[in-house]
Amino acid sequence: MGLLRASSASARWPLGWSAPCALRPMRELVSRRCELGTLTVSAKLAWCALPGARVLRTGSRGERASSSAVRALASPPVASARASASSESEEVVFELSPSDFAFLWDGCRRCFYLKAHKLLPRPRTPFPSIFNEIDVQMKMYFRNASTTDIIPEMRPGYFVCEEKDLWVQSQPLRVPGRDAKIVLRGMVDSLVQFTDDESYGIIDFKTSNVDKSLAMYSRQLHAYAFCVENPGPASEVPLLNISDLALVVYEPKRFSAVRWNQEGTFKQQIGGRLDGELAYVPIERDDAAFLEFLAEVVAVLEEPVPPAPAPPNRWSKGGSGCAFCQYLIDAKRAGQTAEE
Repeated sequence: MGLLRASSASARWPLGWSAPCALRPMRELVSRRCELGTLTVSAKLAWCALPGARVLRTGSRGERASSSAVRALASPPVASARASASSESEEVVFELSPSDFAFLWDGCRRCFYLKAHKLLPRPRTPFPSIFNEIDVQMKMYFRNASTTDIIPEMRPGYFVCEEKDLWVQSQPLRVPGRDAKIVLRGMVDSLVQFTDDESYGIIDFKTSNVDKSLAMYSRQLHAYAFCVENPGPASEVPLLNISDLALVVYEPKRFSAVRWNQEGTFKQQIGGRLDGELAYVPIERDDAAFLEFLAEVVAVLEEPVPPAPAPPNRWSKGGSGCAFCQYLIDAKRAGQTAEE
């Protein structure tokens, strides 16, 4: 079977509609189209109807690591979550976040494994609020804007985004050659509705260096595309045909002070402004390469024990290249693991 993609008769959002306005009335329509089979098969991945399937979630907010989990991380073996299925016929489904394909997978496959098996997700680290504010301001600026008015090299169309990201979640998918199935789930920054055909694009906004290697984000964008082209019931985005993947990268470079009169008074206010470069970075669609990557991921997750911690790097001073793993290893050696 192949990846199910939208036919030429797929539903479109009316131009100028914001995403939530368009999504709500279309959910029932999309589910009906799925039932009636008005889809065409064109690629390499299959929908999998899994009644009663067991989903291994990636960990919830506030979940606490026990001392046994710390010991498990520091010294294998660790019992696989697959072994805890209540019956042989029960299928295992891993819920995976596209954003983890960009950093966590390359940073430490052991941490990736433990999170996917819901054994020990990494603790949340503080994220500077200024990046969230920049992200919100970018979305509000691009909302319903013409693509070519802002980025001339883009195809003609309109940005579809809101202050709140769009939640996408795929149907359970089977990767060729593997037993376990996966559900991809995450938040999309923006869609683009192109006016020269019936296709859409997926855009991810980044505040970063324009000249920095951004290839790592290709996996993340491909995962979002698979979610939109194979939407599950919880997805806020209906079934759409995705033709383009791209990053819009903002790189702050210059700061300047500005003054203005406070509204209704003659009192001057002083503030600041960041100016910089805005770059459009298209990502070539390569489903075959992404499927190879997913097969590698699932092969690791199907192992009965997690991989070893990340190898040393130039910053690790001889220990694991994963600071989180090394911290737990050092804590165990020092006898500083907390008991429940």
